[in-house]
Amino acid sequence: AYELRDKTISYIKTDKLITKVDDDDPTQGQIISNAKDESEGTYASLIDGDLSGDKFFHSSYHTDPHAFNYLQVDLLDNSVSGFQALLALRSGAYGTADAPEEIAIYATNDTTGTYAGTEVMDSICTINLTWENIRYQYTPIIDLGKDYRYLRFTVKKTHENRSGGFEHPFFCLGELQVYGMSPDTEH
Repeated sequence: AYELRDKTISYIKTDKLITKVDDDDPTQGQIISNAKDESEGTYASLIDGDLSGDKFFHSSYHTDPHAFNYLQVDLLDNSVSGFQALLALRSGAYGTADAPEEIAIYATNDTTGTYAGTEVMDSICTINLTWENIRYQYTPIIDLGKDYRYLRFTVKKTHENRSGGFEHPFFCLGELQVYGMSPDTEH
């Protein structure tokens, strides 16, 4: 259904919506995770525009967050009712092994920032990705139904579902960028 809709409706795409990250204090940037690995990967690599995957983000395989690993994006003053995300693999064999294949998308406007679960978040959809013979891809255009400030990308499954003995799989990405998408009502 996404593919047919995306081909029959024209959309207006914004510039990149994630422009600021802070690896020293993630609360001062636009991306935060419940499970960033303490010794490998950076938030900065997610928005550097380098799709080679040589620099990357890695969720933790050293400490168990006791939950599915996620990346949460704060769109600041750029709330969107629709978006498309660009995702790129980490380079090498681990990039493929730990590539996200099933991602649950959540959204909220709650600004308390204290939620660990999804009780104050709206479940939007689940996207399934395949990475055969590609290094990066755009998600389908996701219609949120209303404007949201926060988007959460929760990885439910990776290519090999490696977990380091924990209950949930860890993942890595070379890039994550969000673009606002709105129907072009003029054409």
